[in-house]
Amino acid sequence: MPIISIDLAYKHYDDFGVAVLDERDDMIDVTFVSLRDAGLADPPAPDACAMFIAEFAAELGARVVLLDGPQGWKAPDNGLEHSRVCERELHTPAKTGLPGQVKPAPYRPFVEFSIAVFDYLDGLSWPRLQQLALAGASQGVVVESFPFAAWRALGIDPLPSKTKATAYDVSSRASLLADRFGLRLAAMPTHDQLQALVSGLGGLGVDLEDGTRAAAAGLAPALIDGTWREGYIVTPRLDGWTR
Repeated sequence: MPIISIDLAYKHYDDFGVAVLDERDDMIDVTFVSLRDAGLADPPAPDACAMFIAEFAAELGARVVLLDGPQGWKAPDNGLEHSRVCERELHTPAKTGLPGQVKPAPYRPFVEFSIAVFDYLDGLSWPRLQQLALAGASQGVVVESFPFAAWRALGIDPLPSKTKATAYDVSSRASLLADRFGLRLAAMPTHDQLQALVSGLGGLGVDLEDGTRAAAAGLAPALIDGTWREGYIVTPRLDGWTR
């Protein structure tokens, strides 16, 4: 069944990247969605984003949604001064500390937005991923992703930032992914859509319950003092993608 992968933003819906991956007949069909074309109007709001995601997933019959953004705050007893375990393991640029604490500070609005989207989705019966095995799962799960780590896990140089990436950087990596992993692209992706796409390969591993295709960094999410802490970041694993 299809999975949905989203490269989050908090200022404009045009900065979101949404990719739908559907594996069938040894190929993966990939389509891209514009949230503006879907009727969402700026500025992005966590509750509106969550409602759209839940309704879109129900329409597609998807049970795995990936979001490129933090799902919770640091647990007080995780042994780290100012980050979640998954952030330390994957060297994310933003470090999420105890509630309200983010380093570097300019990341705070995005972090708070992302956590709020996860929270609203949880209220819509889309909980955070607790383990890679989904056997018997009766509801969907929301998975945190990190495109930079996804590229590295697949042995491909990470896509440069949007301000530095050229059109060739995007098109060449999209073509490389298509050739190497059997993707049928409905269109050439934008920078944000390509970031969603590469993360989505790990989401297929979660949906298929295939540990050779997905790896989880960090600790299971837990509700502590009324706020969600820690959580897994899922990346694709190259082992299961050898063709």
